[in-house]
Amino acid sequence: MTGVQLSETEMQKYVAKFDEMKSSDKAYVDVLLPDHEREIFNVIGAGVTENPDDPNLAPALPAVEGFHLGYIRSKPGKRGALHSHDTVEVFIPMTGKWIIMWGDEGEHQLDLNVGDVITIPAGVFRCFKNVGEEEGLMIGMVSSTPEKRPGRITWPEQVFRQVSEIGVEYGIGINEDGDLVRLVRN
Repeated sequence: MTGVQLSETEMQKYVAKFDEMKSSDKAYVDVLLPDHEREIFNVIGAGVTENPDDPNLAPALPAVEGFHLGYIRSKPGKRGALHSHDTVEVFIPMTGKWIIMWGDEGEHQLDLNVGDVITIPAGVFRCFKNVGEEEGLMIGMVSSTPEKRPGRITWPEQVFRQVSEIGVEYGIGINEDGDLVRLVRN
């Protein structure tokens, strides 16, 4: 038995070079909150974003059944907001020192160093923070099934409280469906 044969030219369509990838600092609404700035690179599949019209979020490689892979690049002290997904999420630091926080208020945390891996079960509120002294890069993967595509982000009450208190100042509101949205400025 022989395997599928591909030429070097054919194999190139399955390669994404990091220095050629595009990133977006507007993938999620929470990036407008203080200290939540970060870049997202969609490497395999479109993944979970709240800004699908951003051309910089086009994946470097086509979707692969069952998961999305992306990179998160963040400066020291920056973080994502607590959120959950309907599927498992995996984080693997490539550079820097990170913490993963979880719980309805982010009350639990674990340190992650380069090469460490954590899987967060579906429905658990989670977030991450670069606690190193340099810019950090981390892999983020979200699983999917035919019934549960990587899609909607669920935000906890803590994030809604923060947006209610300071959101207008930073251009964020909450729509009638309970989603965080960018406010249109006049």
